[in-house]
Amino acid sequence: MAAGAAKPARTLDMVTAEIKFLDAQAGRLVMGHALEIGRRLREAKDLVPYGEWGEYLEKQLGYTQTTANKLMKVFDEYGASQMGLFGPEVESETFTNLTYSKALALLSVPREEREQFAREVDAEHLSTRELQAAIRERDEARKALEDTKEELHETAEMLDKTLEERNARGVIIREHEESLAAMEKELAELKAKPIDVAVQEPDPAEIEKRAQEIAAGEAEKFAAHEKQLKAEAAAAKTALEEKLKNARAQAKAEREKLEAQLKEAEGKIAAAGEAEKAETEKLRAEAEALKKQIAMSGQEITIFKLRFSAWQDAYKLMAEAFAALPDEETKEKMRAAIRAQVKAWGWAE
Repeated sequence: MAAGAAKPARTLDMVTAEIKFLDAQAGRLVMGHALEIGRRLREAKDLVPYGEWGEYLEKQLGYTQTTANKLMKVFDEYGASQMGLFGPEVESETFTNLTYSKALALLSVPREEREQFAREVDAEHLSTRELQAAIRERDEARKALEDTKEELHETAEMLDKTLEERNARGVIIREHEESLAAMEKELAELKAKPIDVAVQEPDPAEIEKRAQEIAAGEAEKFAAHEKQLKAEAAAAKTALEEKLKNARAQAKAEREKLEAQLKEAEGKIAAAGEAEKAETEKLRAEAEALKKQIAMSGQEITIFKLRFSAWQDAYKLMAEAFAALPDEETKEKMRAAIRAQVKAWGWAE
C-alpha cells in the first residue's frame, strides 16, 4: 500500500467472516479467542442497521443475544485498555489462560477482588465446575460472616437496651429514696412542731410504726428492682456468651470445610499429572498460533511477507556469491559493507 493511502473501510461482511473464523477455530474457547470475538461483536453491532441485531446474530453467526452479550461482557471486563500488536490483550496474566466458561464464572466476583481470588484458588488449573463451587463457597462463607456480625450487633443493641432500662429503674429507685427522705424529714418536723392544746397529741409509737412501715415498703421495692436488674444482666450475658460460642464454632467449621476442599482441589490438580499439563500447553500453543494468524491476515502484513520472501531468495543468491569470493580480505570488506547497510537501515544497535 502506498505511503499515506487511506486503509479500506471495514464492512459488516468482513467483520462477520472474521467472527466465524475465530469461532470455528476456538474449539475449547480460551480467553484470547473470547476477547477477539467480543471486540468484533462490538464492531459489528455498530455496523448492523438499527433493529436487526438479533436477526443478524441468529442468521449469520448462530448466536443468541445472550451469548453475544456474554462475549462482549468478557471483552469489556478482561480486555486491556490498550490494543496489543496482535489485537486485544488480557488486562492481567492471571486471566490469560482461562477458558471462556471460567471467565464467565468469575464475573460474579467483584472486579476489585477478582484477580486475587483467581490466584488464590489457582483458577487456571481448576475445572469450570470446581471454580463455580469455589465461588459459591466464598459467597457462603462471606454470608455466614455477615450473619454472625449481624447477630453480634443485635446482641450489643440488646445489652445497650438492658443498660438503658437499668438506668431508668435506677432513676425510679432514687426517686423512691428521695420520697422516703422527704417523708422522714416531714416526720421529724412534725415531732419538733409544738402541739396545740385543742389537738390531741399523736401517739409517738404509732408514728414510729408508720415510719418503719414506709421504710420497709420502699426497701422491699428497692430490693425487688435490684434483683430484677441482676437477673436481666445475667441473662443478657449468658445469651451473648452463647452467641459468641456459636459464632466461633461456625467460623471454625467453615474454615475446616474450606481447607478440606482446598486440599481436595490440590489433590485433583496433582492427580491430573502430565496429561493435563500437555493439554494446557497444546491449547496455549494453539491460541498463540491463532493470534499470529490473525495478526498476519492484514493487507500490509501480506505485502511485507511477500517482500520478506523475495529478500530471502536474494539473500541465498548473495550467500552463494559471498562463498565464491577469492580471499578472506575481500570477504571481510563485503562483511563491513553489509554491516554498514544494516546500520543505515536502523536494524542494528
